[in-house]
Amino acid sequence: NNGRIWMGNDFGLYMLSIKRNKFRKYFYQDIKIFNLNSYRNIVVDKDNLYTANEAKGIMQTGINKSKSKYAAFLKPTEIRSFVTLIKTHEGTLFGLSKGYMYSLEKNNNKWSLFSLPKDLYNYRYWKIYQVTKDSFLLGTNTGLVWVNINTNIFSPFTKYNHYYELAQALVLDILADRNGQEWICSNTG
Repeated sequence: NNGRIWMGNDFGLYMLSIKRNKFRKYFYQDIKIFNLNSYRNIVVDKDNLYTANEAKGIMQTGINKSKSKYAAFLKPTEIRSFVTLIKTHEGTLFGLSKGYMYSLEKNNNKWSLFSLPKDLYNYRYWKIYQVTKDSFLLGTNTGLVWVNINTNIFSPFTKYNHYYELAQALVLDILADRNGQEWICSNTG
């Protein structure tokens, strides 16, 4: 009634107020091709919205504009390679795809492309997380990988506190809480 919905669950009884909401669809994808690719990772930078698409590459649109465009194209060998995308503490956008890193520095309009060491070609990237200015954690299909972009040193985790999950699990996400602790979501918990 009157835009209110009552909801009961194990934690209590709630009332939700529903109002008209302008819903905007960005990067429309026809349902017929839905199984061919997906959108991963969202980065908002000023008035621009970026996302990584497995089959198309990094997409960009203005938040208040209706047209989207390719920001960085994938090479044909990269298609279906689980692209990931972040904005670093310094304001640089990084995108990873099979064997390549895309970089868009703060206040720059052109993406740069760098080859990654051959050791990283066979990973499927799900998440990139910045630890320090030059150090990152990669969430991959076979565990965590420590990355230093200045020295090009890439080290897969072997174990952590005598547990092997972070060296073998599918790492889906890495987040920091307000207390500065990192939380890792994987297919093992």
